[in-house]
Amino acid sequence: MEEQRAPLQESPHDTPAEPEEEHISSNVCDVCMRDNLLQKVGIIYCNKCRAPFCLHYASKIDVRYCVDCFSEMDLTKEVIHKTYEHYNEVTDTITKYSRKARRIALTGESWLFAQRRIKDMTDAELDMEIEYHRQMFQLIAAEAEERKNRKVHRFAGVRVKVPSTTSSSTTVTVSKKVSKTSSTTAQAKLSALLGTMLAKGMTPDMIAAMLKSK
Repeated sequence: MEEQRAPLQESPHDTPAEPEEEHISSNVCDVCMRDNLLQKVGIIYCNKCRAPFCLHYASKIDVRYCVDCFSEMDLTKEVIHKTYEHYNEVTDTITKYSRKARRIALTGESWLFAQRRIKDMTDAELDMEIEYHRQMFQLIAAEAEERKNRKVHRFAGVRVKVPSTTSSSTTVTVSKKVSKTSSTTAQAKLSALLGTMLAKGMTPDMIAAMLKSK
């Protein structure tokens, strides 16, 4: 007699798992969350942490990253003036001439991270990166020039009193003008939070009143 075997019962572990619900991080504001239900816009994934974020929580330095991953950077600009004095014993005259140099330096964790990834890029990615930053530079430079022109027209009628300068008798005089701009994660997240409030329709006066009441 042939032995009859009972039909195999499927184990609960053999059933295909349902796809997990996509996680939306805290870097997606309510406005973009609502808009994303109607059309897929405004939410992308961070190139570093792979978490989703909306345009209000994008890094101000590089929009391919969220504020948590790409906000630590310092920009230092230095303008150095050197004044030289040359004494001519024959004519008993002193000739002065000056030189000016400009030094720009980027530092910070985010800047170091951006440099490391260059070595791993393909030729096509390098070409795309160059054109991306070239066109971004043109747009940013045009915006900066427009703001500069607006400021010039705003203060066109303002008279500025220039303080008198004193001459130096030293052979070499070095003066340094330093300008430093810092970006931190805390500052970037605060700026993103204010941006989400403005996107909800709140005015700067309403935000200020809300902060004062706390």
